[in-house]
This record gives sequence, structure tokens and C-alpha cells, in this order.
Amino acid sequence: MKNQFTNKLDKKFIDAKARNRAALMPFLTMGYPSQQLSLPLLETLSENGADIIEVGIPYSDPVADGPVIQASSQISLENGTTPEKVFDILAAYAEKKHSATLVIMTYYNILLQQGLENFVRQCRDVGVTGIVVPDLPLEESKMLKGLLDEYQVHLIHFVPPNISEQRLEKIAKQASGFIYLISVTGVTGKRKQLPVNLGPLCSKIREYTQTPIALGFGIGSAEQVSQAAQEVDGVIIGSALIEELKEPQSAIDNAAIFMREVSHYE
Repeated sequence: MKNQFTNKLDKKFIDAKARNRAALMPFLTMGYPSQQLSLPLLETLSENGADIIEVGIPYSDPVADGPVIQASSQISLENGTTPEKVFDILAAYAEKKHSATLVIMTYYNILLQQGLENFVRQCRDVGVTGIVVPDLPLEESKMLKGLLDEYQVHLIHFVPPNISEQRLEKIAKQASGFIYLISVTGVTGKRKQLPVNLGPLCSKIREYTQTPIALGFGIGSAEQVSQAAQEVDGVIIGSALIEELKEPQSAIDNAAIFMREVSHYE
């Protein structure tokens, strides 16, 4: 049964639709390129066009991530980034009441180590409005979803491009916040083109749910954002942004420039 609550994540998609835009969702690995830069980077993204920011809690075995985000997670871990430190950063962001709302992306072992209810409560306390757990199958998500619904935080599910209609229907019935549509099978990383079947796939998803669809894995330019926005409600940009943040001394300026470029799509 789908949740009945509405939070700031839902409102971001409603607001974007009212402006005839797709909600822009950059991905940022917490603690990369340094812990000190994580808060100003969040603020910079929010101030330069991000509607939603997907924040990654680094994990040692990020199976859904491509080489760019894997490398950023490894550097973040070497920088001493822990879930506790990430929540401290997110709490500082929440205090300043920035416009972009936050969605966490991390792996299930992190939640188990923290304790599911403790993790969910912390999400609520720092204003996180959704979480993405790539290695948690739908069939094993009931306990977590129950807790998240109680705290009015969305559990976001992935939909791959080669999904069967039967499984799509199952996921759609549980969809909350947005459906994370993967542009290609495989891991994250920039791609040269969007999937040719994007339109028909979105139409099929909408036969089963009115939950917004956000496209991720491979979006790296304003042109691709513009193309994707013709079909989906949100666009997720990860590896292309992370690549701009390699040098700490220029990370803030590069993030601002990149975000402005992709947000001014036609």
C-alpha cells in the first residue's frame, strides 16, 4: 500500500511541474573532496539551481556506482567520513534553511550498523525527505518502509530499463517520492546518449503510478538534461558533477558553474 503523506520532496516535483521544468537533482558524495567542503558544496548546489540534492554516504563496496563515484567514496572514507559526520553536515545544512531538499543514497549495511529506526529518525531530524538503498530488494524492504512511512520519509525504488512488466507493476504499487529510473543497465557514469526507449518506458510506468519519474545514471550535460526533461519529472546528475570537484581549491566555483549550466537548459 502506498504511503499517504506528502513532504518537501513531493512539493519540489509539484513546483517544478508548475514551472514546466524537470526537478534537478545533483549527486554529492559526502566528505569529497574533503569533509570541510561538504557543507559549502551543498549550499552552492542549492543556490545555483538544484531542487533536490542526492547525498551519498560513502561505503566500501558501492555496487551500483561506477568508477568516478566509487573513487569519490574511497577518498571520502580515507578522509575519515562516517555516517555520524555526514548527519552532522546535514544538520548544519538544515539549520540554514536552504531551498534544495535532501535525499540520501547509501547501502543497507550502513543502515543496519546504525540501527534502522535510529537511522530513519536521524534522517527526519536533519530534514532528509527520501532515501535510496540500491542493494535492498523490494521484497526485503517492508520493515524499512514501515519505519520511513512513520517518520514521513520516502523510500525510493530503482526501475531498470529492462524491467519486466510484472515487476514494474509491483514496484509502482509501492512507489513513493519518485521512481528512480536507471537510464542503462549497469553502474553509474556518463553516457553519450539517452536510452532510445525512454518515452515508451515512461508511458508504461505511468500506466501503473502517478509517482514522479526521475532519470539517473549517465546524465552529464545541459543538452541531455533538456532531452530527458521532455519525458521525465526529474533529472539526476552524478558522475559529471563529481568529476568537477577533484581539485579542492576550485571545487566550489566549479560546482556553481556546472549547476548553473545544467539548470539553464532549454
